[in-house]
Amino acid sequence: MNDDKRLERLYDYTKWHIGIYLSVAGALTAAVGYLAEENKTRNLAPYVGSPKLLLAAVIFMFLAGVCGAVIASSSTECKTYDELWLCKQGPYGLRLMPGRVWAMFEHSFFWLSSACIALSVLTAEPVLKWLAK
Repeated sequence: MNDDKRLERLYDYTKWHIGIYLSVAGALTAAVGYLAEENKTRNLAPYVGSPKLLLAAVIFMFLAGVCGAVIASSSTECKTYDELWLCKQGPYGLRLMPGRVWAMFEHSFFWLSSACIALSVLTAEPVLKWLAK
């Protein structure tokens, strides 16, 4: 058995990311649900420029989690970092893309989600007024 520390570090790093994705996706889902309510006694809506951007952020965060899950689960099946990184991986034993591509998608979806969150907040009317001062 090859003792490849990079594989172990990638697994730990990816588990940490998945925890962040689950937490953020849960919070975003709650915010989208709150914004969709008809009766808003505590109005969050003025601080969200676009609920659709928040919904897109949830979707991108979910996709980041899926990609991270493929990396984490594949890292338990591979003997070396290079095997994970260079060989095709996928869910349910499907070999779809190399691990490095899954990692690239994971990070891309995370940053797309982050951008959607930022744009949603930065395009809110109170924020735009504050920035215009």
